[in-house]
Amino acid sequence: LIIRIMVYVFTGILFFMTIYIGTFNSREQTAGVFLAMLLGVPLLFVIKPWKIILAIVFYTGVFIFLCMKLKSPAIYYIDIVDALIFALAGSLVSFYVNATSIENLIIKNRMKELSEIDGLTGLRNRTAYEAQLKLYPSRCEENLCCIYIDANGLHEMNEKEGHFAGDRMLIKVAALVQETFGRNDSFRIGGDEYVAFVVDSCSDDVANRIKHITQEAEKNSYHISAGYSFADKDNIDIKKLIQEAEEVMYSVKTEYYKTIGNRRCR
Repeated sequence: LIIRIMVYVFTGILFFMTIYIGTFNSREQTAGVFLAMLLGVPLLFVIKPWKIILAIVFYTGVFIFLCMKLKSPAIYYIDIVDALIFALAGSLVSFYVNATSIENLIIKNRMKELSEIDGLTGLRNRTAYEAQLKLYPSRCEENLCCIYIDANGLHEMNEKEGHFAGDRMLIKVAALVQETFGRNDSFRIGGDEYVAFVVDSCSDDVANRIKHITQEAEKNSYHISAGYSFADKDNIDIKKLIQEAEEVMYSVKTEYYKTIGNRRCR
């Protein structure tokens, strides 16, 4: 707000100075300095177009009024015509500069979004994951839960059915994770590993969500291993929380491979 006010005050001072120079100090000459100001302000300051246009209309009106009072008809007719032309040009420049700024902002945000999205699954990637970790303790009021999920059998599927089959499994599991834990709190952090967070929940809720993902994955003949860990708000060690969830996941994964008679997980 302070910066905005300073911009308005500064542009007002510039306009009044150039009006003064173009009228009181140049009674027998045309006012080139004020005309330049009509084009300069939209280029110097990115302000909403309607605000710039209001300013241009107001200061142009003041300028024309003073020209008619202080200058001879031969001079002020030229200044009035020039002022109207440059006022229109300044308005168009304002629209162009504002549109360009918005477009650049959209591109910047899009590039940032793309840098934080996993290209295969559409989940947020490890870059986004690491950036968000420090924010989770401040988001919760009661507790924080970390869920660590692994898609079982990716290596075997890639060898037997090809990488396209493995990719299909990763995409499906990612969709289930996002559907269950939300886009903002779901991450793909490795080849077949996913991490999600739940704020202010309970063990039964998380267990039911994991059961849902497991059942939905099995409907597509996929299998996952998942582990989770809770920490109270006042006792959150985010790295330890993730490590505990990962250890539970690996114990589940090991038991899975024992059960199906396959090789142990690495």
